[in-house]
Amino acid sequence: MWSSVWNEFLSFYTNINIGGTVGALLIVTFWILVFRAPIWRKPHLLYVFIGSFLLFGPSIAFIQIPLQNLLNLLFFNIWRFSASRTILLIFGIPYVLIAGFVQEGFKLLPVLFLNKRAEYVSVDDKVNAGIISGAGYGVFEAIWVLSQVFDYGFASILPFWERFMTVPFHMAATGMAAYGLGKKRWWQFFVFASILHALVDYSAVLVNVSLLSAVGAEVYLSVVTICTIVVTFWMSHKA
Repeated sequence: MWSSVWNEFLSFYTNINIGGTVGALLIVTFWILVFRAPIWRKPHLLYVFIGSFLLFGPSIAFIQIPLQNLLNLLFFNIWRFSASRTILLIFGIPYVLIAGFVQEGFKLLPVLFLNKRAEYVSVDDKVNAGIISGAGYGVFEAIWVLSQVFDYGFASILPFWERFMTVPFHMAATGMAAYGLGKKRWWQFFVFASILHALVDYSAVLVNVSLLSAVGAEVYLSVVTICTIVVTFWMSHKA
């Protein structure tokens, strides 16, 4: 088991190419400008970006995937291979919740570290740190996904649109959780951001059981992302 986990971890760093890297960097640069996060003027935000960037691989390989594999074992031991569409829809809920809580938790770690520094105590500082932490995490995921797209070829723009919407979702969701941290209500906002994340990932479950098309999944992702961005912008201005 350890060997497979280690190989999964290494795959995040060995399956990377120039096309995927450039595409991901263009996407994250665009969204950092849209969010107007002052990463260029505040060096501590660059450290947050790098920290979250480095946390992506370990969080997925050592925490998320093993937990989801344990859930798979439980699922197959209970239902064997006779799972109906309804059962798959139910099983998909804890599966995506694991992803939501693990990823949002790891993205919040650099913000929590920054929270220990007295000079970065304002709510606005925390929201910006959350947005940038989400950018660091999301850009690594985008590099990994788009590199595979360039390796295996692509027949449509959908994979690029998915990353174009997923990166700002990462940014907005962590900005939202960081806002809760600044308002001393961190766990409520963290749980809400994690459930939103799970809601986004649940589109893959709906596609797998043929309740949603590939295009429909991108529309679903776009709607949730835009709503999350609007709420985070409102929180940022309120801060």
